[in-house]
Amino acid sequence: MDSPGHGGGFASDPTLGNGDWPDDHILDYHWANEITGLDEFIARWIAKINGDFPPDPYTVEDLFQAELEQEDWWQDHHQAYRDAEQQRVSDPGTWAENLRLAENKVRTAAKELGYEGESALTASEVTRLAVDSLHAVTGGWLEGTLKRQISRFKTDVDPSGSEDAAVLTTPMGRGTKRGSFDTYQGIAAANLISVNDDRVWKWAHQKANGTLTDEQIKQEIYDIGKNQYGFVGDDRWDRWRHSETTLSDYLNDRRVAVGDIWGITASEVNWDSQFMKDYLVFSDPDDPTKERFRTSKEMRQLAMRDPDTMEVNPRYATTLGYKTKKANFRNMIYQGFGVI
Repeated sequence: MDSPGHGGGFASDPTLGNGDWPDDHILDYHWANEITGLDEFIARWIAKINGDFPPDPYTVEDLFQAELEQEDWWQDHHQAYRDAEQQRVSDPGTWAENLRLAENKVRTAAKELGYEGESALTASEVTRLAVDSLHAVTGGWLEGTLKRQISRFKTDVDPSGSEDAAVLTTPMGRGTKRGSFDTYQGIAAANLISVNDDRVWKWAHQKANGTLTDEQIKQEIYDIGKNQYGFVGDDRWDRWRHSETTLSDYLNDRRVAVGDIWGITASEVNWDSQFMKDYLVFSDPDDPTKERFRTSKEMRQLAMRDPDTMEVNPRYATTLGYKTKKANFRNMIYQGFGVI
């Protein structure tokens, strides 16, 4: 769990013994108590701690954290979003200052894009974009992303697509076989398709001598995807092809989810990693022919811990965020139970 910040911990002097607590319950002071969507979870834990047999203070940390991570709110929001919400609740002074700085960046970027005078952003629009920026996976949009978000907000059109789009659209050795090789290899990789180099070079030569058109080669690549991931459905593949969308675009939220947990950017989560190879596709153990892609929620859970054994994922266990949250939460629990 994230560090408590100011006012984010528990009350410091609960009365132990028979399970009774003072009127101001320790969980009333926890930042999660202010989050819509976690109210029922907090209420359950208040009842549990107030019960005849409250949890052992030395195990309640793990129990609380494990159950919190199973809540829909936790799993539906990435770490940076959760950090921002904790700061908003626990440290309003810092939140207000960060929001002010974010709003200034929005105004500057909007002005550089030409949104002035009658087309200028309203105060509420500036605040909305600033809040969205602070809730972003990166904890704040960089200038390029910020300007794209403003353009999208003003025009209701996504002008750029995914962050990886430039990799596929930037000409590389245009008009050369090498350039075609790089392009087709990139499209195959973006669709999580394994194609040997000989076949990609053949496409490059066929494009050069006019045996196949660029459109026909791209269609071949998507047809390979249909065979490799037959459970997706041909219609969906065809829609992606015509909209110039790739499988990695469609699945990017899975990569974002894993990156959030491991404390790295989505681009650092390698589609070819053993973790993604092992878990991205789910096969029904009772019927291996029934396959599907795991949801981002499932991938986030697997990145944290094995749902069968509840053992923490080794990669997650090494992150500073995990270690810090464990230490901070342990101290809060021990203080709340009067152990330290």
